[in-house]
Amino acid sequence: VVQTNATNATVFSIDLSISNVYLNRTFGLLGSFDGDPSNDLRDRNGSVIGRADALTLEQIHHQFGQTWMIDAEHSLFFYERDSSPSFYQTESAAYTPIFSLPELS
Repeated sequence: VVQTNATNATVFSIDLSISNVYLNRTFGLLGSFDGDPSNDLRDRNGSVIGRADALTLEQIHHQFGQTWMIDAEHSLFFYERDSSPSFYQTESAAYTPIFSLPELS
C-alpha cells in the first residue's frame, strides 16, 4: 500500500498476518514467529543483533535493517523509464534516517 501522510510524503506500508501453521517455522526481516522477541532482530546472515528494547534506533537501522536491503539484481519491483533498481539501491544505502522519536503534544 502506498499512502500519503499528513506531510504529503509518500509512505510504503505493508500489513502481514501469518497462519499459526507457520509458528516456529519462519525466519527473516519480520522476525522468528516463535513468541520470543529476543531473537527477532537477526541480520541476513542469521546473527541475533539483540532485543529491540536494548538497542538504539540507529543500531537497529544499520545492524539489522540495512542487512536486509535487496540488491539491484534481485528486485521484484517495476521501475519507470529513466530509473533503475541500481539507482534505488544506491539511494537506500546512502539514506540516513533521523534517529529521534517525535515529540508528543
